Amino acid sequence: MKIAMVLSTFPPVTGGAGSSCEAISIELAKRGHIIHIFTQKFSDYEKDAEERDGLKIFRVKTPYSSGKKGLLNFYKTARILSKKLKDEDKKENYDIIHSHEVTIGNTAVFLYNYFKKKKTILKYGGDLVYEVLGILNVRGWDPKEGYLASWKFNNSTGRLMYNLEKKMINSYTAVYSNNEYGKWLLEKEMKVNKIIEVIRNPVDVKKFRPSLKQNEVNRKYGKNIILSTARFVPWKGLDILIDAFKKINNKKFTLVIIGDGPYSSKLKEKAGNAGNIKIIPSVSHEDIIKYYQASTIYAQPSYFDPNPNSLLEAMACGKACIATDISTIREVISAGNTGLLFEKGNSDSLAEKIMLLIKNKKLRERIGKNSRRQTLEKSSIYSISNQVEKMYRKTAGG
Repeated sequence: MKIAMVLSTFPPVTGGAGSSCEAISIELAKRGHIIHIFTQKFSDYEKDAEERDGLKIFRVKTPYSSGKKGLLNFYKTARILSKKLKDEDKKENYDIIHSHEVTIGNTAVFLYNYFKKKKTILKYGGDLVYEVLGILNVRGWDPKEGYLASWKFNNSTGRLMYNLEKKMINSYTAVYSNNEYGKWLLEKEMKVNKIIEVIRNPVDVKKFRPSLKQNEVNRKYGKNIILSTARFVPWKGLDILIDAFKKINNKKFTLVIIGDGPYSSKLKEKAGNAGNIKIIPSVSHEDIIKYYQASTIYAQPSYFDPNPNSLLEAMACGKACIATDISTIREVISAGNTGLLFEKGNSDSLAEKIMLLIKNKKLRERIGKNSRRQTLEKSSIYSISNQVEKMYRKTAGG
């Protein structure tokens, strides 16, 4: 089959949607499918078109990739990506067009397919309304409230984006969520007029694996590292992590936060001149593995996160993880068994869990082993790709 994958970012640019899309795409290409990727171009060293790992990747320069934000530039970015998709589809006649995220990629597919009516699939792994309200920093909106609250937020921007999101989601031939909560939201609250399947994010367990050796990351930041990697946006809760780390006041540990985004300056301001808090730009997909392997504890402090790749990758590397006690995370972490959970937005609760893991090496090791085992059983690229391929065949033949 000929498949077009559409999304905002793709490796080497870091991001959960890109990581999972790349893993699935490479596996599907090995099975004989023709896979084309449509994404944004963020730097001059990225080629407009390239072929690697059996994939053909098209990158386009957009207002968003140039740092211009706002709803108008969001729309312009989606239009540019949509046009590139249109140009290539004229030549290739794709069997399936698959959007891997609900923001720019989703909008681009919707704009192109509004009159074409091709077979399309949407991965619901985030939420358009929630992200737009957060990125625009809309007055009165609190990202701690979650997706459902964003849909009910009484604001003209929120109402506009909700109606648009519902229209776009209903336009797809098939939709899947990477978590049970997302499935429930779409079916019961938004009342999307189709059956929603659940297909979770994959992890390359051959690449993301435990290592007992210290590496160059340890040589740079020390042997005791608390790690977190995420987009620098308000709902990722990284400010809570910085507060919690300051409260434990343990000079033997270094907090390393990796990422990029509009919240970067605020995080650096919060970190202040603390010598053992390091906020660094995103690293390559290959280098991030070294950071996971070098860390002692991994923290995922998001106010809301559907099925975070970074958490799954850390678990695959056998790390003791701490994450927010919310429904989507409880689908991944069994408290005390495959990780620890802390109260949402509560830096005291997070600090308490960090201290527990710092003091208890046996607990860290047990959680790490259980996490690795669970990832091998439930998140392998092979099994997740089987589910996606089955949905392709069902959608193309429907």
